[in-house]
Amino acid sequence: CAQAAVTFVARDSAGNPWVVGAQGAVLHYNGTAFESVPSGTNQTLFTVHSGGDLVVAVGGSGTGVILERQGDSTFVDRTPAAAGLIQGVAVGAAGQAWASGAGGIMYQRESEQWTRASSAPVPAVESLHATYLDPDGGVWAVGGNVLSAKLNAGAIIHRGKPSGSYKPA
Repeated sequence: CAQAAVTFVARDSAGNPWVVGAQGAVLHYNGTAFESVPSGTNQTLFTVHSGGDLVVAVGGSGTGVILERQGDSTFVDRTPAAAGLIQGVAVGAAGQAWASGAGGIMYQRESEQWTRASSAPVPAVESLHATYLDPDGGVWAVGGNVLSAKLNAGAIIHRGKPSGSYKPA
């Protein structure tokens, strides 16, 4: 695990970093040192985020993975059926959360379940790779053709007021 490539770092409510990476690597800084935390997957984890005592890590390859950890419990796989690669996640203090990934698909967490957001606009992009929850409860996701060398077709998605999508020229 210590030799796996790392892909993302985010802090928890106590200010301690969580780090995720290749081969399901999860590390948590306990105030003194990083400790390895079993994730239950060998898939690459791209992003981690926390809110309150909920930590969510996302990733995958051909199929996606969403892992949740409440407090000091173990990570639990909460991936929706048939989910593709998931690259972005954002968690609010009250446990509300959104994730985004391949094909511009977005997922919403409600009652400890993740479901595809059916009314979310789906841009024609390879992936939405980052997600953010704003202070007004809106959700933002950004991406484009980021899974290939193209690196074009940038897209910004916002759900809230105003809603819709924007594609830079």
